[in-house]
Amino acid sequence: MRRLFLVPCLALSLMAITDAGATSGRKNAWLAAYPTACTTLRNSCSACTLCHIPGSSPDIDNLNGYGADYTTNWTNYGAMDSDGDSVNNAQEILDCTFPNDPESLVPNETDSWSAVKSLYR
Repeated sequence: MRRLFLVPCLALSLMAITDAGATSGRKNAWLAAYPTACTTLRNSCSACTLCHIPGSSPDIDNLNGYGADYTTNWTNYGAMDSDGDSVNNAQEILDCTFPNDPESLVPNETDSWSAVKSLYR
């Protein structure tokens, strides 16, 4: 009787370990792919909020648009525009803007200091 209970518990434990490893692997792959990304984006990646909806658990059901593109399109997610602001994801990472936030834009000469500060929240 204990064996019938133990086997499903062991299987669930292995699934949890595999899922956590995959998430950590994706995070580490992103950090390795963008070693010169700004601290704001690297911290967001480390906190899982670059790809997941803030305040939610970091699982596949809570991916934002960028996270979904990153997870499903490994070969071309950098060329994609996950937030629809006409700037591709790779350029947004170089610009230190969030690839899932269409309001996160590079400041221009006419922006106020408050607008510039808000980009680096």
